[in-house]
Amino acid sequence: MEFVLPICILFMLANVGACTEVRDVGTHIVSLANAPVSPLSLSPAPAPAPPPAPHFVNITDVLQQAGQFKTFLSLLKGSQVENQLQTQANNTQQGLSLFAPSDTAFASLRREYKAMINKLTDQQKTSLLEYHAVPTFYSLGQFQSLSSPISTMGPYKFNVSAFGAQVNMSTGLVNAPISSSIFSQSPVAVYEVDKVLLPEEIFGLPIPTPAPTPEPVSAPESAMAPTDGTSAKSPDSSSDQSDAAYKNAFVIHSVLLMFGVFQVLLW
Repeated sequence: MEFVLPICILFMLANVGACTEVRDVGTHIVSLANAPVSPLSLSPAPAPAPPPAPHFVNITDVLQQAGQFKTFLSLLKGSQVENQLQTQANNTQQGLSLFAPSDTAFASLRREYKAMINKLTDQQKTSLLEYHAVPTFYSLGQFQSLSSPISTMGPYKFNVSAFGAQVNMSTGLVNAPISSSIFSQSPVAVYEVDKVLLPEEIFGLPIPTPAPTPEPVSAPESAMAPTDGTSAKSPDSSSDQSDAAYKNAFVIHSVLLMFGVFQVLLW
């Protein structure tokens, strides 16, 4: 009996502790269940990178790097057409086709046309420059299917004809073939032409080519011309000399006849 009581007391104490632990765990679970739930915070997704800016072709740089368009560039510099060309080149929907005359093309202009270009008004110079640009990108292959005439950036038009790889521009005054492709990548094409495109509306009717001056024809030398360096005598001078000899002979004959009559009288 002495051992039973302590054992019972220990058992009861153990049960009380277990119950206390269970009660504490339950209380903790209830407190967690009743606690307010905060919404989950998600970090924002990074914004997409902006698309790269379009690369625009600088028309002036293309002509300068080519090197053979100094005269054409001198006309463009400071004019409103320079800005118009660049604006059109930046238009990725339409683009630009530029037909640039080389320095050789300007040098080979006829003197009359050079004088007319130097006397053009500012508006006429603008129209002349605009005449060399088409507000659409055309590759060399696309010229095969173009119908003439085609519109330029100015008020005038010109005709285009293509024969195989050869593309020719016709203004009514000049025929200018494309001699080379300087730059061709959509939306910009720059082509070299070996003649200046001259619109009839500015330069009028074609200037006629003067007929060649005939070379003077030297008179053929007479077959009887002397070979000792003396000049040949004309038929008129020979006739005059014959008349003079006849007169001299007649005078001498008359003198002799009178002398004979005088001798007879003396006898």
